[in-house]
Amino acid sequence: MERTLASAAARMARRLSVFTIAVALALPGGPAMAQMDTDTAQLNNVRANVIPNSAAEIDFVTKFAQCAGGERGGANLLRLLPASQQSDRSLFFMTDSHPNCAPHNDRLTFSVRNYRGVLAELLLESDFDLSTWSARGKPAKIFPAPTNDQLVRLSADSRSAVVMTEIGTCTTQASPAAVAALFATEAGTPAESTAIAAITPALAGCIPPGVEMKISKFQLRGYLAEGAYRYAVVKAAAAK
Repeated sequence: MERTLASAAARMARRLSVFTIAVALALPGGPAMAQMDTDTAQLNNVRANVIPNSAAEIDFVTKFAQCAGGERGGANLLRLLPASQQSDRSLFFMTDSHPNCAPHNDRLTFSVRNYRGVLAELLLESDFDLSTWSARGKPAKIFPAPTNDQLVRLSADSRSAVVMTEIGTCTTQASPAAVAALFATEAGTPAESTAIAAITPALAGCIPPGVEMKISKFQLRGYLAEGAYRYAVVKAAAAK
């Protein structure tokens, strides 16, 4: 296990040496015209990058994703690279097409990217028993990990999101029980803060020296959820 974790940390160091991560969480008439308006609205929503911060905002985003996506709303999403055009488009469509899940039409107040982590967590709890990390059925497909050459060709947002997800996978591999304990807490609560504190040593071991990560607890939880799902998929495949 120590060798595995050491190799994972070394791999992360190589990836992060390729570029600088900027994750500052607060870390963008006829049918043709209608599509243009939708594309513009999507682009503006992502560029504004509004992150939920208060307990009430986090509760809203979490409940909206639960309503709009359901337990398996992330099943097709996790095969798409995070923060890619395809992922953003899928999330925007989900958000825009479920006005019944939010009062006062405020579902687009926050960047649609915020919903990905919530959907990943719902899918994780649906597809795996986190007490043993065993699969309950056939897991969803996940995006193939890009090579370093592929990574540098991604947009800055997508590149950072991929690496943050890999850090989430590395953290789960290092401390699966602590990560599982996090997902037993409600987002935005003191219990969540305690669980994140317990994860911090494992998380720190997955971040190369000299890299400063400024990220909200809400965003960290989302990256950990998707990273944990990827860890569980690989673990389930290896057990066959």
